[in-house]
Amino acid sequence: MNNVQTLHATVTETIMVVDDHELVLRGIRQILEQSFPDACIITADTGEKAVRELAYRKVGLVTVDLELPDMSGFNLIDHIRAEHPEVRILVNTVHDEIWTVKRLAERRVEGIVFKSARAMNFVEAVRRILSGENYYDSGARFIMKSISSQSAEEASLSMREVEVLRLIADGCNTEEIGRRLGLKASTIETHRRHLLEKLDVKNSAELVRRAISSGILFPLE
Repeated sequence: MNNVQTLHATVTETIMVVDDHELVLRGIRQILEQSFPDACIITADTGEKAVRELAYRKVGLVTVDLELPDMSGFNLIDHIRAEHPEVRILVNTVHDEIWTVKRLAERRVEGIVFKSARAMNFVEAVRRILSGENYYDSGARFIMKSISSQSAEEASLSMREVEVLRLIADGCNTEEIGRRLGLKASTIETHRRHLLEKLDVKNSAELVRRAISSGILFPLE
């Protein structure tokens, strides 16, 4: 994070930085201490440490890395949303895939800043979020627009087609899908044909790749 623009904003809240890399923690902490000298900056290098801190300390904002050694960053976000709904969340991650942004949008995080962004963008995100606004850097905004443009494609699929699609992604053949869903093989083949037509692909491999790239399915779903 270079070229940080020090704002010296009057922020008295506690900001928690969660990241498992010591150099990243130190760097972000230094940037925040310079930019928000009145704030209390604390750090946690595991999800469990973050959970413990939140249990007894009032925190205004948590910056979350999605890759933690003991739990998924998504699980930490879910915990914060359930146990500390007043806490604002800024995600700082290297993962700029469409499915990542979609999962974060579903959790209504207040901000997303990719780690490729400049330090001044990170500082601006913290400032705006602590002021009650949301902040998504340019990369995240671009992906969110892509998600919006693809929502019609996803909406065109029926619930049954999505079920069949998930099982295709799991590697199930027509007979296995039919057994799981209690449907005839001919019915499954009809759903498969409709999926190929709606997503404009030629085979099951392309179908799964298109569903993942479009954010309809998550890679580990």
